[in-house]
Amino acid sequence: MKSRDEERKKLIEELIARVDEVEDLKTRVTILEKAGNRDEKEIDNFLWHMEHYFKALRLGDKEEKVQAASMYLADDAMLWWRRRSAEAEKGQCSLKTWEDFVRELKALFYPEHGVDRFFKYGTFIAAPADCTAEEAARLFVSHIVKLWGIPTSIVSDRDPRFTGKFWTEVKTIQDALKS
Repeated sequence: MKSRDEERKKLIEELIARVDEVEDLKTRVTILEKAGNRDEKEIDNFLWHMEHYFKALRLGDKEEKVQAASMYLADDAMLWWRRRSAEAEKGQCSLKTWEDFVRELKALFYPEHGVDRFFKYGTFIAAPADCTAEEAARLFVSHIVKLWGIPTSIVSDRDPRFTGKFWTEVKTIQDALKS
């Protein structure tokens, strides 16, 4: 009898410890928009917390991870998930694995290419056909960076020398703004 009581007591202590651990890890992701920028760190922090949450719950099934994570989404992320769930029900997409979920969440909410990937907004700026790299950089900083932040890459139909000068000028403008 003592061994069974000891096992029960040990199991209860372990469960209480897991509940405390899970309570510490509870989080909701809200896609913050500080000065018009979506914050990558919020997504990274959410995913980090979810990974630890899964470890605490000992979730191994990739579909269960997606289900659990989707319960903690809020704001734009929740709207995105509702849309993806509806598409999945219609057989238009599949987000069954945790890796797919993470990849799509990052792809949608990381600011890239001067386009808000969630709403698919493009930002177009009127500029002369013979616009120099310096002029383009000033327009880019005053319109794109202000709205979306610095993209990690750009797609350009211009010569690589133009693109190189463009990025050099963007960096110069940013350095001037910082000081």
